[in-house]
Amino acid sequence: CTNPDCKYEYFRPYYLEQIQILRVKCSCCGTTHAIIPSFSLPGTSGGTKEVEKYLMSRHEGTGRGTAGRLFQKLGVSERYGLQVEKMFTRSVNQAKALFPQTGEPYLMGMQWVQSVVEDPCRPLYSLNCFCLTQGVNAVCFCRASILRFRICKAGVRFSHNLGRPKRKGSPIYCP
Repeated sequence: CTNPDCKYEYFRPYYLEQIQILRVKCSCCGTTHAIIPSFSLPGTSGGTKEVEKYLMSRHEGTGRGTAGRLFQKLGVSERYGLQVEKMFTRSVNQAKALFPQTGEPYLMGMQWVQSVVEDPCRPLYSLNCFCLTQGVNAVCFCRASILRFRICKAGVRFSHNLGRPKRKGSPIYCP
């Protein structure tokens, strides 16, 4: 479709299934965003609840093999738990850098997340929601660069694509 206001969709893996993802173009900033359901964790083929359950179990001292059995039942590799932990550590480090005045700086991992979010039972989902309320895209398991959202004015568009050529008359144009 060549219509810039057109919505379109694609499929992505969710464990052994394929789910439909809707993409929409923002009328304010002009960029395209994927609308991923909250049960599906961005940047992975896993589910938010399962990954949260795994990370909480690891936080409570359960071994990686024992905690990861829930993934194996869903058809995911044994190494998936280690990948999830690395992605979680990167997400927390990004969030701590973005929000240095939030939470206790000496806390790490799940403890830091629980000190920041309102719903510690849903740490990843809650941290992503917290980021959005602060004007930043979700950090947990997101493959995109960190984007600070700007308030748009009528008729003015801001590109989140910093590599985009700047056009004369654009609010991000530098002669």
